[in-house]
Amino acid sequence: MKDQYQAVKGVDANKARQSWVTASGNSFETYMRNLINHALNDEGILAMKGDRLRQKPSAENIVRFLTLKANRRCTQTTTGVWPDSDIVVLTRETSGTVKAFALLNCKTSDHSRNDAVLFWALALRDNNIKYCLLTQDLDNKFSRGDSDPQISGLRKKAEAFLDRVYSTNPATVECSQVRRLDFRTPGGADSLFEDLRRWRRDVVPGFSSQALEESAL
Repeated sequence: MKDQYQAVKGVDANKARQSWVTASGNSFETYMRNLINHALNDEGILAMKGDRLRQKPSAENIVRFLTLKANRRCTQTTTGVWPDSDIVVLTRETSGTVKAFALLNCKTSDHSRNDAVLFWALALRDNNIKYCLLTQDLDNKFSRGDSDPQISGLRKKAEAFLDRVYSTNPATVECSQVRRLDFRTPGGADSLFEDLRRWRRDVVPGFSSQALEESAL
């Protein structure tokens, strides 16, 4: 597929690879968003593309809350930095207010800047927002467990700072912080769904279980 893309577009190998990574990453993000909504939307949980949420005037308060305030030392002014979040997970309170309770970052592999994920996990901790990585782990950075002497430093850091890592790599050795998703078997994504249900209870205790549609925002 990458070679075909390169031949059609007439771009060099590096640009072709970057374009393929972007395309496959977007497909993975869309798949995960649809998977969550299919399983949990009737329970009042909505997975929404982060960039789309930012475009909705009705979500202004949520966007402002999730945006990191950054003080510029040279000008002594403040700017806002939107977190690296592909999917924002939302629910509605019984009062009608829609709130975010989790951010999901979707990556295909380590060259997709996973260190940035660690930064945002730390930056958002004071907001009580759960921050997780969903990865295909194409380069096996998360597959080896603690008993393996070749366990990656990235996995060790992710276990320390992220609320959870979910990997679709079938070779993934699980632990309490790294879970394997298997879409080929019934219940293969239950660990993700159960975490989202629990985190909603923790972050938004007065939540409504009525279905939440994107059109309601």
